[in-house]
Amino acid sequence: LRSRILGPGRGRCPARGRRPRLEAAIASAELRVLPDASAVAGAAAELWAQTAHEAVRSRGVFRVALSGGSTPEGLYALLAQKRSPQPPWTDTEMFWADERYVPHHHADNNYNRAQHTLMIFASIPEHRLHPIRTDSEDAAHAAADYERVMRSAFPEQDWPVLDLALLGLGEDGHTASLFPKDPALAETRLWVCPAQAPSEPRTRITLTLPVFNHARLAVFLICGRSKAGILKRVLSAAETPPLPAQLIRPASGRVIFLADRESAYGL
Repeated sequence: LRSRILGPGRGRCPARGRRPRLEAAIASAELRVLPDASAVAGAAAELWAQTAHEAVRSRGVFRVALSGGSTPEGLYALLAQKRSPQPPWTDTEMFWADERYVPHHHADNNYNRAQHTLMIFASIPEHRLHPIRTDSEDAAHAAADYERVMRSAFPEQDWPVLDLALLGLGEDGHTASLFPKDPALAETRLWVCPAQAPSEPRTRITLTLPVFNHARLAVFLICGRSKAGILKRVLSAAETPPLPAQLIRPASGRVIFLADRESAYGL
């Protein structure tokens, strides 16, 4: 494990010759470099359990937003095992960071992936599972419906405060379904909005930047050599305009990047 707190003047990489200095675009983000994808999943599972138990002790409930894609599936598989310590499933409330606007039974649906790797093994009460519906008239109606769901779960709050937001990192710098140049990236009023991806399935629904930036903890899971270039860009000085992942800056929370050695190549 190689761990660094990133920020102005803190980015020099030790040993093996001179490396480029990283001036983190995300103030006080923490980078943890792990041997491989299974180690990333293990570290994420430990963070999940620790954060969940702390939340339940302090507030009686643990609220988490799940990400899609293939990277978190190793984490979900670990969480589904009867490991110790077990997360407090009956006190867990689960949301989704984003969703592809395809039916829940579709292979590309984020809820479907989590359901088959985690939900069928975790004893989370049905009323605390909040998948994004994709059977509405269109994505705008689905986003408005999910905003009502979230506002009901976080009543009388300007913004929801998630205990944990799990995020991925795309090769274009997107996270959740917040893509470069997409209008969803500029949304500052809504909690949930439609988005357009550059690849199929193009129509998405996503939580907005202010939601992620009110989270207590945002954790990026990053694996594979194909992510090395974009991870270095995200952790370097902010670009103009900033990459979507560089805009995840919780006002009162933390950001942790869990990266395998392949994705951290060159850092």
